Amino acid sequence: MDAVHSLERQHLRTELNRKYYCLFIFFTIAMKFIVVFAILTGFGVIKCETGSILSHDKVVVCSVFSEPSPGFFDSFGNKFKIGNVDLNLCTHLVYIHMISYVFEKPWDSTDNFSDEKYKQIASLKKKFPHLKISLGFQNSPAEYLKISSRRESRHRFVTSAVSFILRFDFDGLNLIWSYENDEPFGKKRFGLLVRELKEGFKPKNLLLSFTFFKSRNFAVPHGFLAMSNNVDFLNVHPNFTENLIKSGVPKSKIVMTIEFNGRGNFGYYSACGLLSKDEGWEKYYDSKIGATVATRSIGNGQTKKIIFPCSSRSVANTVRHAVRRDVSGVMAYTIDSDDSQGKCGFDDDTFNDFGSTKGVTLHIPTRENDTFPLLRTINGAIAVAIEELKQEEHLRKSR
Repeated sequence: MDAVHSLERQHLRTELNRKYYCLFIFFTIAMKFIVVFAILTGFGVIKCETGSILSHDKVVVCSVFSEPSPGFFDSFGNKFKIGNVDLNLCTHLVYIHMISYVFEKPWDSTDNFSDEKYKQIASLKKKFPHLKISLGFQNSPAEYLKISSRRESRHRFVTSAVSFILRFDFDGLNLIWSYENDEPFGKKRFGLLVRELKEGFKPKNLLLSFTFFKSRNFAVPHGFLAMSNNVDFLNVHPNFTENLIKSGVPKSKIVMTIEFNGRGNFGYYSACGLLSKDEGWEKYYDSKIGATVATRSIGNGQTKKIIFPCSSRSVANTVRHAVRRDVSGVMAYTIDSDDSQGKCGFDDDTFNDFGSTKGVTLHIPTRENDTFPLLRTINGAIAVAIEELKQEEHLRKSR
């Protein structure tokens, strides 16, 4: 009888050992798979298209016009398509389309821009669910004041804006204009419009942001601070940032604007296009003006000169400034002026102004893709600038 029990116990141990062994093999294979996947993901071999791959917590607003910019931009073959942009590189998208706001027919497009096109833009969130898409509303100060002149007109604007945004599944509204004097902010009525917009947006959880182009007169306009309390983000020129901070605007609301195009829609890609037409160009970075310059001899002692509206180095330096001032992030205005075809080549001086502190050693990211070099520089520069600050802080504490 004891022999029988002994055989049963031995058989039971054998079965248990077999089960444990199978479990051991299963978990070993699973762990190897997880490790390999993590390594591939870390090196960018595997990337998920359904979520942001950003390695930082800064805001990156990508703005784009509904149609490519005219003039030089188109003449060099920069065939921009929003569908070709890796929007994992952006946290927010501002889609700028000229809309004629008239009281008789609010939010009427200035051309035959179809409802289907708006839906296509908003549907980008299916592929990039992290992305917040706002409609860019561009108008003159006089028109804004006209809209905000009476309670009835403000109410009509707010209700029609909410209806339009929800109809096409946008996430918010971005008010835009180039601004040369303080008249709009000197008018209490405009402040009321912004406040009433925020009140109308809040129940629907919609974003309200403001893109403000002003770089010459750095004084904060009257009423600007009060208005800033009712927006989620203020997209402003880097030179205007310091005065906003001093006036009491929270850093968490400030987004530094990096303009990819200059006067007359002469964008980054346009400058590259001019250089590609002739040989003999020499490029260098002029630290005094903070811009890349290209020169070429044209004979008789004369020289042709092109000043780039921006470059990878100037973009990286602006990003570094934004990180060191601890503002919310940066805005690329506009990504359709970036090199969407990958024809401009790499700049080898992008991070030359980083890591100047003794004892700081930075890992400079290598670029695996030629397209959209400025947008990719923004994200790379944010990571490098954050690491630079961490190392500098560590050095200060260790002294």
